[in-house]
Amino acid sequence: MDHVEKINKQELAKNKNTLNVKEVFAATIPFILLFIFYAFTPRFACEKYLTLLNYIGIDVLLVLGLNLLMGYAGQISLGHAAFYGLGAYTSAILTKPAP
Repeated sequence: MDHVEKINKQELAKNKNTLNVKEVFAATIPFILLFIFYAFTPRFACEKYLTLLNYIGIDVLLVLGLNLLMGYAGQISLGHAAFYGLGAYTSAILTKPAP
């Protein structure tokens, strides 16, 4: 049984390190389409929808960062909330009309 277990472990390690080209290509297609969408949207959309898309993009980045930290690494992050709040406060101060 030791010999069989050794072969299975070797095959598992070999299969774990290989990169499937189809999977990589399938994973990159949504990002390419999203990039093309964001590149050509300003020509066709009004300011209202551009603002909404910017907010969606910022929130997606925030959620992806939290997913990496809390989901994969298992760490609790209060820094994300602090920087998000600091950015919101700063943008509110900067966009306030001058007296």
